[in-house]
Amino acid sequence: MFVLFLALVLVLIVLFRFTRFGRNVLAVGGNESAARLSGINADNVIILCNVLSCMLAAIAAMLWTSRTGTASPTTGQDWMLYSFAVVAIGGISLNGGKFTAVGFLCGAMILTMVRNGLTMMNVDIYFEKAFIGAVILLAVSLESLRSRVARRVS
Repeated sequence: MFVLFLALVLVLIVLFRFTRFGRNVLAVGGNESAARLSGINADNVIILCNVLSCMLAAIAAMLWTSRTGTASPTTGQDWMLYSFAVVAIGGISLNGGKFTAVGFLCGAMILTMVRNGLTMMNVDIYFEKAFIGAVILLAVSLESLRSRVARRVS
């Protein structure tokens, strides 16, 4: 499983550092107006990102259905919380424009360890969600504080 994570990190590094599409995604995510002014077709980037997201969601749904043998419409309701948590814990800006594959990997590993620890301690699922929400709030607050300090220094 760890090898799969490392492969994902390498793919993300190559995508966002060495491809035009990756750099365009970061530019549009950081400041759409500036990206448009620099010649990037932001509408195409947004459409391609949505199409890619839908394709990956469909692949994940097929894999999940083949693994569990069922397709419940409530499957994955709370996965959105964990996707935000991975990003926030990994130090990736929720405002867009900044991305580190290593931060993504570290955020995923930390969140997995926290969830496993809470499960091993037999913590109720509702308290687990509240704890993850508090972690997201803390991470976003720290990122906001860090960006304010960086703006004052520069």
